[in-house]
Amino acid sequence: MITRILIILILFLCSNVVAQNNQQQKERMQKQRIAMQAQKRLVRMLNSLKEKMTRVQTSLKKRGRDVEADKIKSALDKILYNFDENSAPSKTPLESDMQELTKLIEEGLPGKAFDKSVEVNAKIELIYKFLLDRQTPEKVDKKIAELQKQLQNMNKLASKQSQLKDKTKQIEKEQKQALTQEEKQLKKENENILERLRKLMYDTQKTSKKVNSEMQKMQQNLKDMEQKQQDLISQAQNKQEPTSLKEKMKNVDDVLNKQKKVAEKVDDFKKAEELLKDLQKLQKQQEKLSNIKQNEQQQQAGQNKVQETIKSLDQLSQAVDNLKKQQQQTQEKTQQAQAMSDLKKEIENLKKRQERASRVMKLSSNDPRFAKALARGQKKLAKSADELAKKLKKLSESPTLKEKLNDPKAAKQAEDLAKQLEKTAKKMDEVAKKTESGQLKEAQEQQQKIGKQLESLQKMADNKSLQKLGEQMSAKLQKDQAQLNDQAKKLQKALDKVSKNVPQKDDMKEAKKWADAAQEKMEEAQKKLAEKDAKSAQEKQERAIENLDAMKSYLKKSLAKMKDTPQSDMQRKLAAVQKKIANRMQKLGEKAKSQQMPEMKDILNEMNKAAQQTKQGNQEKRIAAQKSASQKMQQSINKLQKKLAQEGKMQELQKQQKNIEDQAKELAKKWQKNDPKLADNIKKAMEKMENARKEIAKKDFPQADKNTKKALENLQNMKKDLQQMMANTKKSDLDMQMAQEDLENKARKMASDLQRMSEKEKGELKKQVQKALENMMQASRKMNNANRNIESQDFKNASKNQKQALENIRKTMQEMQKSLKKENKQNNEQMAKLGKEQENLQKRTEEMMKNMEKMMKSQKISPENKKRIAEAKKSVEKAVEKMKKSLKRLRKKKPKDAQNEQKMAQRELEQSKRTLDNMKNERLTQKQQKRLEQLRKQQKELKKEAQQLAKQLDSLKKKKASKAAKDASQDMQNADKKMKDQKTTQAAEEQEKAEQRLKQAKREVEKEKWKYENLRQEEIIFNLSGELKELVKEQTAVYNDTKSLDQNTKKHGITRRDLIAIRRISSRQKKLVAEIDKIMKKLEKEDSQVFNWILRRIRVNMDETVKNLRRRDMGILTQSLQKEAIDRMSKLLVALKEEQDRRKKQNQQQQQQQQEQQMQQRPRILPTIAELKMIKDIQIEIKNKTQRLFNNIKDKKVMDSLTRKRLERLGYEEGDLAEMTKRFIESLEGKSGGN
Repeated sequence: MITRILIILILFLCSNVVAQNNQQQKERMQKQRIAMQAQKRLVRMLNSLKEKMTRVQTSLKKRGRDVEADKIKSALDKILYNFDENSAPSKTPLESDMQELTKLIEEGLPGKAFDKSVEVNAKIELIYKFLLDRQTPEKVDKKIAELQKQLQNMNKLASKQSQLKDKTKQIEKEQKQALTQEEKQLKKENENILERLRKLMYDTQKTSKKVNSEMQKMQQNLKDMEQKQQDLISQAQNKQEPTSLKEKMKNVDDVLNKQKKVAEKVDDFKKAEELLKDLQKLQKQQEKLSNIKQNEQQQQAGQNKVQETIKSLDQLSQAVDNLKKQQQQTQEKTQQAQAMSDLKKEIENLKKRQERASRVMKLSSNDPRFAKALARGQKKLAKSADELAKKLKKLSESPTLKEKLNDPKAAKQAEDLAKQLEKTAKKMDEVAKKTESGQLKEAQEQQQKIGKQLESLQKMADNKSLQKLGEQMSAKLQKDQAQLNDQAKKLQKALDKVSKNVPQKDDMKEAKKWADAAQEKMEEAQKKLAEKDAKSAQEKQERAIENLDAMKSYLKKSLAKMKDTPQSDMQRKLAAVQKKIANRMQKLGEKAKSQQMPEMKDILNEMNKAAQQTKQGNQEKRIAAQKSASQKMQQSINKLQKKLAQEGKMQELQKQQKNIEDQAKELAKKWQKNDPKLADNIKKAMEKMENARKEIAKKDFPQADKNTKKALENLQNMKKDLQQMMANTKKSDLDMQMAQEDLENKARKMASDLQRMSEKEKGELKKQVQKALENMMQASRKMNNANRNIESQDFKNASKNQKQALENIRKTMQEMQKSLKKENKQNNEQMAKLGKEQENLQKRTEEMMKNMEKMMKSQKISPENKKRIAEAKKSVEKAVEKMKKSLKRLRKKKPKDAQNEQKMAQRELEQSKRTLDNMKNERLTQKQQKRLEQLRKQQKELKKEAQQLAKQLDSLKKKKASKAAKDASQDMQNADKKMKDQKTTQAAEEQEKAEQRLKQAKREVEKEKWKYENLRQEEIIFNLSGELKELVKEQTAVYNDTKSLDQNTKKHGITRRDLIAIRRISSRQKKLVAEIDKIMKKLEKEDSQVFNWILRRIRVNMDETVKNLRRRDMGILTQSLQKEAIDRMSKLLVALKEEQDRRKKQNQQQQQQQQEQQMQQRPRILPTIAELKMIKDIQIEIKNKTQRLFNNIKDKKVMDSLTRKRLERLGYEEGDLAEMTKRFIESLEGKSGGN
């Protein structure tokens, strides 16, 4: 029953009725939402973290940083799979716990959610610590010890395998020595042939160098020199005839300058003529402008027409306002008619809602929890009734209802109905208040009365008079809307009429568009009213009003533009014409600059004044300005006409042009023979000059100007051609000089080569080379002379010296040819000898092949050795083929090609030697069999050890090393099988493979060990940096307290309080000594002599400080000891920081090759270079301190006890530093020697 009541109540109240909870429930729900949001955010963060951790793990794995990658993988396992941590609350993964926590918060179980959140928080803390926790040195040392143990096992196993391999190879060696006599002879013969082939190759190479001798190269170079010298002789002969380029250039420049002057005068006359024509045109326009008479009547008529248009637009705008107002009234009436037609439905709806409310109240009258919800629903009913009452009241008071419809009875009924509805609404409001206050019974009684009133109101609304009233209103609205539609059409016609007189058509077009749209919507509203669809009609009326607003806005724009036009069309046209004339006059003013006519500027000013006065409407001043401009324009025209009418100047210009023509004609005749191209160009220029002269006579200055400019262009092109010819001539001289100089250098070099050759040769050949040398030196001298002649433009003597040089070159070639013949003869004899040697060697190799064939058939040779001989025979056959080719090359006198063939034959014989070296006696003696059996047993034991090693490496998760060990085990097993079959060679090969596999496994483990060594060093550096920082901080505080106490005691003496302070400082200093001792103890295992030495010296300083404090000595010595300790610890910190940065950078950039190089030695806390730098810094520090003390002694001229102590201390420290440096260098030398 309660459920049914709740459903009915929710349906009635909709969104206003919600489940009512107390304040504590609301707060709890709010907190739950906040917790849920936070938890979801955490889940998103966890998902993001998983992705990042996966990416980082992959990246670290690729870079070989397996330790860090494994750590991140373990953390991911804790998040995703299993939380295998002893201190964890449970073994479930973190992700599952987070999901469960989310579910508990959603289900609203705060207690369980809190417990689970504590567990999740604890696991997050454990993962955080796991990732940040730096491995302790003990853990790392343990890992290093494990890896070192495995390395020792590997070393032992590899050593045993190497010894076993050597023993197997010893047996194999004994087998090879136990060959038959025939087999031994075959091997020896192969070696002898190979040795003789090598000697033959050496002799062939030597002969090849002689064939391609320096003398032959010289002969070829001499041929090239001969050809080049001949070319240079031809060039020099061509230069012997002098040229007249400079004279031609001078003549062309003279003609060109004269023609430029003529062209300038012609251009001046042309511009004057153009200016005159333009001024005459302007004068005519100015006369037309001056003759324009402004017709006052026309102007007034135009102004009246504009005013009429403005008035029409204003009236049209008012008509739009009236139409809009009437449409708004009609729209309001349509709303009233709609209310009247919906009256019956509204009252019925109120009645139904009231009945529903009464039923709900009856059902829930015994439950006060629903009182507020019922009250809200009742208030809504009251509000609806009150709104309906107001509509009816407004309708009853409407003048349309009382006057135009003439139905006072209907109006009275509507008014009564409105009053009754108003009373009913008040009663409904009272019911709501009583319901809200809990007076449910009284509210029920009141609701019953309201229900009866609503029935009465329903009957009143069903009255025929009111229905008739609604019909009358609808009919009246149709008529009103029809009238408005007619008004809109009239408005359209008026708008079309006015638009014809408005110059700005765009705004009127837009206004017309919106007028058409408004009329269309009014017509549609009329149709909807006829169809009794008041609601749709109301919408159309609203659109019509909006369109009328748009139409009015465009009418306003057009009206504003009409009112803002101050000038008439006549004024505008007049001002525009004047402006055009003024602009043209300005352009003419720029043209007239060359004609020296400043009055053009005055004309322009007067025209601008006239245009301005026209714009302002000042007719008198405009006319005066125009008149002044016309007068000055006439003066300018007269001046130009006078200039163009001067016949004397025209005749003088024609005469000048004729003189230039005659000069050009003479040049053309002069150049016709030597340079016809240049003569043709000047003839073209002459034609243009003649045409220009004729046009000047006709006073056709534009055409004359064109011809003079073309003549100028031809002359300028001639000048450019001459300039290019002169440049080429200079360039040709320079090129010839450079070529001769290059040839001279080659001759000198060849002379130097001949000098060196003459020193080597002997006998007749030496005499021939010396003669060639003398000729070449003479050629070089003549070339030098020729070069000087070219430089001084003395081409006649240059040609003479060049011919003599050419003759000397040819004599050198003859002497060299004689030497070459003799050398070639010697080379041919040598190649014949080499060919014979090659032939003999080939025959000997062929005989060895025949011997091999016999041995392959012999029963004394074992089958295995027969196979080896057969394989060697294939290589020997190939060697014989190469020897045959070599012999052919030698007979063709191509020693270099023969040498290449010999090299290939050598490779084949070396291959046959390697094959024959593998021959052995396959039958083992009894002693050898026993030894091999013992080796086999040892191999089995080593195999077991290798398998055990692989298992151990598996347990350490060293996959690569484990795989290498397993492969080694397999190789050992293969070696065992070969030994069983008494195949010592194959067994030794398998043993070699096994040894290499073990070395590979060793490298992998060493790599891992190096990583842990590096990690251990990083941990030590990290901890050491922290400890040193604390020591520096504390030592600085002790130093400051010592300094302050020293200053205080010097002023006031030592008091009892000071003694207590001294004891405290001494105690603190002693604690620092203890801390240094701890650090030194940790670093005993580390190979860092410099670091340990500095720490030891710091400890010495601190010890001396403690002793001084006990003696109440807080002075300079004690403070300097403390300060020195601080400085050195600070330097150590800087060195450690630099090393941390270096390692970090190295880890980011480290490659596999670098890792393998670094694995060769154990990593150090500080690299060698850093320790050397520290030694240098300490040495400089000691030197500076010594220098300061020396300067102090020098100033005081006395050494006090304090200075003596400090010097003694520095001396001891210097000696100690020297000893440490010596040990440091020895350790470095030992390591480098070991490596």
